Amino acid sequence: MTFSNFNKNEKSILGFFKKKFTLILCVAIVALILIIFGIKYYFWFNDALRDIYLKNFDKERYNAFLDLNKSLFTIGGGVLASIGLMLAYIRSKASQKSADAATKASEVASLTQLSESFSRALEQLASDKIEIRLGGIYTLDHIAEISEKYQPTVLEILCSFIREHCKKSEVRSEQESQNIVNPKTDIQSIITIIGEKKYYLDKNINLKNTNLIDYSFFNLKFQKANFSGSLLDYAQFPYTNLKEAIFTTAHLQGAHFIEAHLQGAHFESAHLEEADLEKAHLEGAYLGRARLEGAHFEEAHLEEADLEYGLLQEAHLRGAHLERARLGGAHIEGARLEMACLEGAQLQKVHFERANLESANLKGANLKGAHFKGANLESANLEGANLERANLEDVYGITEIQLSKVYTLYEADLDPEMEKNLKSKHPHLFEKPKK
Repeated sequence: MTFSNFNKNEKSILGFFKKKFTLILCVAIVALILIIFGIKYYFWFNDALRDIYLKNFDKERYNAFLDLNKSLFTIGGGVLASIGLMLAYIRSKASQKSADAATKASEVASLTQLSESFSRALEQLASDKIEIRLGGIYTLDHIAEISEKYQPTVLEILCSFIREHCKKSEVRSEQESQNIVNPKTDIQSIITIIGEKKYYLDKNINLKNTNLIDYSFFNLKFQKANFSGSLLDYAQFPYTNLKEAIFTTAHLQGAHFIEAHLQGAHFESAHLEEADLEKAHLEGAYLGRARLEGAHFEEAHLEEADLEYGLLQEAHLRGAHLERARLGGAHIEGARLEMACLEGAQLQKVHFERANLESANLKGANLKGAHFKGANLESANLEGANLERANLEDVYGITEIQLSKVYTLYEADLDPEMEKNLKSKHPHLFEKPKK
């Protein structure tokens, strides 16, 4: 045997002792206990035989001998049970180590497989064939479903794919101007995937400056999504969750938002001409300077919404909820506001010319400097409303009884006959209001 072979054998023996140290120690302790009790038992047994042989029988000594036997059997049984438990524990630890190693190996294999699938899916996205691209899209989504780590990356890739393939032109093309865009199957699939899966909710959905004319977001979840500057004319958003979504400067002409959830959404300077927002939830939404001409807001919830300087000419707001909304400087000429609730709304310098406010609730509203020429205020509730410097000439359906309940008519423009009667009966309404 060579020296190197001897060295290897020595190392393997040492390795064995290191691995089995606990077991060897247990066996040594048990062996030592058995040897000690064996010697003790041997001497007791010899003494007992000698006494029997010499007929010198001692009953107490004999009973002690029996007790010793019982103790030895009990101790022996306990020792054997302990050895069994120790061996079971050692086997359990070994099994656990094997299971952990197998799990780790499985995880490594799974990660490798995921990485390979991810790379293949990216290659598929670049294909010219729609069916291959769709395969890549669904593979990426499957990876996101089984691995939380990949979710932000997959979402960004899918959004980037939309931004790249549905890029808004710097100058709006003739087709875009005429809203002639055929939705693409792969883009619609991505929209549906992102909007249906919970693991994309509240993540960074960036679809800025995209051309998504006529695409469907029906009943999907795009909470906090960013659509700013995008073309979304005639897009379908019924029942969609768009809370706190951003549509700043976006084009949404003729888009459908029936019963959509748009609480806290941003529509500053957006184009929503002829859009349908019937029964939509826009509580606390921001629509400042938005183009809303001819838009439908029937029974919509706009409580505490910001519509300052918005353009709502000919808009349909019948039964809409605008309590405490801010519409200062807005243009609402010719709008339909029958039975609308504007209680406590901020309506300074709003243009209501030719608007229909029949049975509208304007209780406590601030209408300072508002323009009502040619408007219909029949049966409107004006109790406690501030009509300081408001223009109420040529208003239809208004009565002295309605105006007698307002907070102030200081410097308001009224028809001469009505002004004369009110001043004689309610002179305090024409006094400068106390701040």
